[in-house]
Amino acid sequence: VIVDAVKKRLRTVVSDESTGDLEASMGLTKMQDDHGFIHTKLGFDGYDRNGHPNVVKARALESGTSKQRKTPFIRPAVNAAKGEAVEKMSQVVDQKIKKATSERR
Repeated sequence: VIVDAVKKRLRTVVSDESTGDLEASMGLTKMQDDHGFIHTKLGFDGYDRNGHPNVVKARALESGTSKQRKTPFIRPAVNAAKGEAVEKMSQVVDQKIKKATSERR
């Protein structure tokens, strides 16, 4: 849910001449269990077709530079999709609980 929201928001802030390299480089790490807290990270990997690091391009868009005005796309997308993501996680947990309890019968 969050990745889709960030990709959608990214498409609205990049120029029409965009190659799509930045969007294609976005991904999630594997989910990790940190003493009962499950988490993952969204990030950018690799280089665009001109050899520029995608993570630097994303950071420059999100936070701006001395020559480029900031154009936040990650934080607004995460904030907007947070409720939907929490609801989706709740549904998945409920389904797993129902499945586990029905298997015990």
